[in-house]
Amino acid sequence: MDWSELIGKKIVAFRGFPQKRSNYSKTKVTPLSSILFDDNETFIELDEQDPYTYHDCSSMARDLNLRKDADLWKRLFNKEGRDEPDNLKYPF
Repeated sequence: MDWSELIGKKIVAFRGFPQKRSNYSKTKVTPLSSILFDDNETFIELDEQDPYTYHDCSSMARDLNLRKDADLWKRLFNKEGRDEPDNLKYPF
């Protein structure tokens, strides 16, 4: 899929895996891991970068992977094990 195919599509959901911040904090965080679009098959996955092959001085840096998969899109949209990110000020 070409990135130019995203033109005109609308974002319908953000998804992330709920995590605990640390053993010393009870604050739950849900970092952004997927962005779903309105065609019911296109989404962007935000994967952590491998620090041994690429490092841009930020632990929050992500690789963007554009995918089309209608079955996985439906599972992501239905929140199976995922939730809406709770801090979109710095989503990635």
